[in-house]
Amino acid sequence: MTRRDFMRLHHPSAVGSLYNGGVCSCPEDYPDLCKADPAARQAANAMGCKIPGAPIDCCKCWDAEIPETIAETTEGVAIERIRAQILNEARNIICSDRNRQYGEPEDNFAVIGELWSQYLRRAKDADIDLNGYDVGMLMALFKVGRLETGTPKRDNFVDLAGYVACAAEIALKEEHNNDK
Repeated sequence: MTRRDFMRLHHPSAVGSLYNGGVCSCPEDYPDLCKADPAARQAANAMGCKIPGAPIDCCKCWDAEIPETIAETTEGVAIERIRAQILNEARNIICSDRNRQYGEPEDNFAVIGELWSQYLRRAKDADIDLNGYDVGMLMALFKVGRLETGTPKRDNFVDLAGYVACAAEIALKEEHNNDK
């Protein structure tokens, strides 16, 4: 479904005001409509509108497909799918915030793996060497345990997605390096 189709279906007044029968209006004309139709504003935001105060980015993306990350509610309001929000949050955390704080996951996880291995050898007399991939998967299981024994919380899902993504990157980099 295109943005035009979505707005035509769910916000016909917005389509008439914005599209004017095929002639796009200037974004400066939109703020009053946005105030009058918050659902159109929410739908446009969810569909990726970047013009401040405009219900849609008419000239640039009116005919574009609505991203697959968008779902419609029963009221016809476009919202970003929760799964897309969780993945985007995890991506933002593991690709920027955490990298700045702790460095690359493979380096950080390798150090954690060495520390955990040393602990398990001494405390449990285990002959074990955990690597960065193991740490990512064990941290993911830690989050699964939290979800199973507590109330599901958004942060646990975000962290779980992040740990699995880091473990995947470590495993796939190792596989790529072994193929050389």
